[in-house]
Amino acid sequence: MLKKVAIFLISGIVMAGMMSCNHESSTITIPEASSEVLVTAFSLKANDSILTSLDSVYFSIDLNNARIYNADSLPKGTDISHLGVNISVGYVSKTQLLYKTVHNNDTVIDYDSESNNDTINFANGPVILRLVAMNGLDKRDYSIQVNVHTVVSDSLMWQPNSRRDLPTTLEAPQVQKTVKTTSKFVCMTSQDGKIVVATAEAPYGEWSMQEVSLSFNPDVDELAAMGENIYILSDVGNLYESTDYGMTWTDCSTVWHHILGAYEETLLGVATDGAIYNNVTYPETTSTQIANRFPVKGNSQFVIYTSDWTTQPQAIMIGGQDASGNKLYDTWAYDGNRWVNLTITHPIAADGMILLPFYTCKTSSTNWKVTKESVLLAMGGQMSNGKNNNTVYVSRDLGFNWHEADELMQLPDFITPFNAAQAFVEDVTYGDTETASRSSMEWTSLPQRTIPRWWVDPLAAVNSRAVAPITSWDVPFIFVFGGYDNNGVIINSIWSSTITTLMFKPIQ
Repeated sequence: MLKKVAIFLISGIVMAGMMSCNHESSTITIPEASSEVLVTAFSLKANDSILTSLDSVYFSIDLNNARIYNADSLPKGTDISHLGVNISVGYVSKTQLLYKTVHNNDTVIDYDSESNNDTINFANGPVILRLVAMNGLDKRDYSIQVNVHTVVSDSLMWQPNSRRDLPTTLEAPQVQKTVKTTSKFVCMTSQDGKIVVATAEAPYGEWSMQEVSLSFNPDVDELAAMGENIYILSDVGNLYESTDYGMTWTDCSTVWHHILGAYEETLLGVATDGAIYNNVTYPETTSTQIANRFPVKGNSQFVIYTSDWTTQPQAIMIGGQDASGNKLYDTWAYDGNRWVNLTITHPIAADGMILLPFYTCKTSSTNWKVTKESVLLAMGGQMSNGKNNNTVYVSRDLGFNWHEADELMQLPDFITPFNAAQAFVEDVTYGDTETASRSSMEWTSLPQRTIPRWWVDPLAAVNSRAVAPITSWDVPFIFVFGGYDNNGVIINSIWSSTITTLMFKPIQ
């Protein structure tokens, strides 16, 4: 049963020079062939042994270019060598399907919509649908392609060559911390007392690197950003501020134990008063004793979000160590006035975890479309046994509940388990040609996604009301900086990853 079919450019309902929704004109060429040799409907027959809801797969019919295809590919591994088809056409004297069998033999069958039970092999490339009009003169061949993903579309794709070294002139950096200001990324590295500060507008771009001399001994792990400025603690806890991305520093006349992160225009931290640990702020100076199970160090980066249920932005963090040195699994949220422990179900207890907003993708078993869902991801961190966690956790309710992410979202074996790394989500521009935004020579060449030719054919968007075809689109990527391995040695890498399906060209 035909459930979903898109019909493109049917003669009689499309006019050349039609005005689009944004009032720009577009000209559509109508096929010169007789209206008798038009395909009016196409679908696959149901076959649950191949794929459930196979007859619901959405096919597009491009009459202008004589192409029939499914824009949303079937899941990787789908067997398309024995598919039944349903075809509706005009008044024709002959309907034939030409294809190669599984043994690569050329085959021609006459299609009869009333009694046809033949199966077609789409695995050896496009199948030709040949229509001959009643007059015996008008003929047209249509190319039918059943597209199948060559990769698992909803996997978090990490590649061995999707990396580069940390941006530094030091041969073997011992400490590293990267933060993001309003307009720049700042990466500070240290080796035997030497400090190098690197800056870039994007993590995949070119970095400027400079060795700097400081009047104090910085605790690089305590680097933080607020607005366009960056902050750091000295090895004795003095808070310093830089307005020029780490070239010069000013003493803030404040002593802290740990910088938690930034919330709007307020820097949040932990300070000690004898044996008491307090939540403190800067530049406004407030001090309140910390709650039970609140981290005094080792918490993740902040994630700032807004929702329909809150009047103020929420900053959340996960993990860390308490005042007794115990590893924590708790998720804490801050609304500008107070901290609240959100934890209901939790991941592994660890400090130095990564927390970031990202996506998971679900494939519908009804129509096999992939949908994107906003989630929080937590990964990495050092556990209570001293080993680094290599499990990725996901929360779909802003940190209240956590569970292990699907297997396709887990880190691959070639990525060393890490703690105290930093992660950022940045858009990378993709297009029909290689984007210049990833052209930094410091990067090992990122793999080209194998995208079927029909993804980059501008005519694939002919059913859209948009005038201009999509030639570029933004793909959110995770960039993971550094971290320490199980031996406490800095990992000299920036890794990048995204969900595979997000790299595919959007459908207009």
